Amino acid sequence: MNSTTGSILVTGSSGFLGGNVARHLASSGHAVRGFDLIPPTTHDISTTIGDLTDAQSVMAAVAGFDTVVHFGGIGDTELATRDPGLAASVNVLGTTNIGLAAARHDARVLYASTWEVYAPQISGEIDENFALAPSDAYSVSKLGGEMMLGALHESQGLRVAILRLGTAFGTGMRPNSVFERFTHAAQSGEVLSVHGDGGQFRQFTHATDIALGVERVIDQPWASEVINLVAPEVVTILQLAEIVAARYGSSIEFVPSRSIDPPSAIVSSAKARLLYGWEPAAPFSERMNTYLTQR
Repeated sequence: MNSTTGSILVTGSSGFLGGNVARHLASSGHAVRGFDLIPPTTHDISTTIGDLTDAQSVMAAVAGFDTVVHFGGIGDTELATRDPGLAASVNVLGTTNIGLAAARHDARVLYASTWEVYAPQISGEIDENFALAPSDAYSVSKLGGEMMLGALHESQGLRVAILRLGTAFGTGMRPNSVFERFTHAAQSGEVLSVHGDGGQFRQFTHATDIALGVERVIDQPWASEVINLVAPEVVTILQLAEIVAARYGSSIEFVPSRSIDPPSAIVSSAKARLLYGWEPAAPFSERMNTYLTQR
């Protein structure tokens, strides 16, 4: 076991990203326990069932752990838009409960935030000092969680690292993710619907690479840190649709754009490379091929 990290509580361990991170850390020899409102579908990670918005449950769950890797919360942008009150409750109040419990038990917190907290980009690359101006319920709630943890760092000495993650993909994503929508449509013999002209782009970051980044960060000491963890490759939505369409012999149609989608931006992970030696272990094409093969 790594002497820096000790025992690790991973919130959101029954979900897509939290589950990938928890399993990776456990397979690397870390002592890991999960925390989630939903029971796990597998039994490889021991899990405490609890609600992030229940301060007493969170306080009890965090006791005895050296590090809390906080991936729990509302990660579905469509759900957050439909129910912003729920997003605020879970992502802001729930994260505050995690921070208070960690401060009480002298544990560190690594918080999974998002690149979507940044303001619209005018030019150049976005680094960790770029202006913050989220405009949708999901990203606003994630920034709210960041700010509460920052306040607890200032007032109670909470040790916190904030990871602003790239748009994640991999096996086990939500059905409404663009990867799952395209792949399900193609496998069903349906047309792939691309919103707008498809020129909007993302730096898709594989769940395995995010898990590797989490491990790199928690294996080092820190008191307060903000790190972008975003793959460098830029892929347009149309390119993604074309990859899937070519694999299954599907066709593509264009439909109206969605206001819920954040604007395209180029995010730099130079700090993660410099401080933690992190970069994706495989290119997007290889990760995408593995994803489609496993479908």
